[in-house]
Amino acid sequence: MAILASVFKAAPVEEVQKYVASAPRGKYARRLWFLYEMLTGSSLPMEDLKTGGYIDLIEPAEYYTVVQPRPVRRQRINDNLLGDGQFCPTIRRTEALRGFEKADLPARCRKIDLFIQACLPNNGRLSARKRASHFEFLSDDELAQMEDAIRSAYGNRETQEP
Repeated sequence: MAILASVFKAAPVEEVQKYVASAPRGKYARRLWFLYEMLTGSSLPMEDLKTGGYIDLIEPAEYYTVVQPRPVRRQRINDNLLGDGQFCPTIRRTEALRGFEKADLPARCRKIDLFIQACLPNNGRLSARKRASHFEFLSDDELAQMEDAIRSAYGNRETQEP
């Protein structure tokens, strides 16, 4: 966004207006029009669009966007940016980030929390019943490492004084 803001400062307003006026209902012209006004803080001397469907400002399949876009009547744009003209990160959905999405990290965090909660009453050890019902996928070495981490982080409650 900072690069676009710099370009808009250097570009003659007449050129931007001429481009937008050449195809005011075109998706690229509408996006340019919205971004110009958002980043410069000044309005182009053009009438608001009265017809046509709303389009997303940026493609959700290619970038991370807000869940609930803000409809902008003037350009008939769904403003789905993560910020505003003052601060607006744009994050491309790279293959690496898509991998994190597929990894379902919130579910993994819930599983770790369940492990901790199951170990705490047993002084940092997982009961055989809990292992069989929730953590059968752990190897003996993994289980031992995780139990050691729990005891290290929370202490051994048998040896703690009240």
